[in-house]
Amino acid sequence: MSRVDQERKAMDDLRNKVSVEEIQRKYKYSLPVIQAMQDMIWRESKNRKDTFDLDMEGPEF
Repeated sequence: MSRVDQERKAMDDLRNKVSVEEIQRKYKYSLPVIQAMQDMIWRESKNRKDTFDLDMEGPEF
């Protein structure tokens, strides 16, 4: 598994609420790295909430 694939899977696990301890054990990441990933996920979700997509949220006729 490449480093990019590993990071992607770890991010997916964090999004799916896998425990920090499990992420540390499975991917050998330190706590600061995991916290940075969690911050990135939080920012991504905040940006999605702040984006208004008229096609998705507009009135239907």
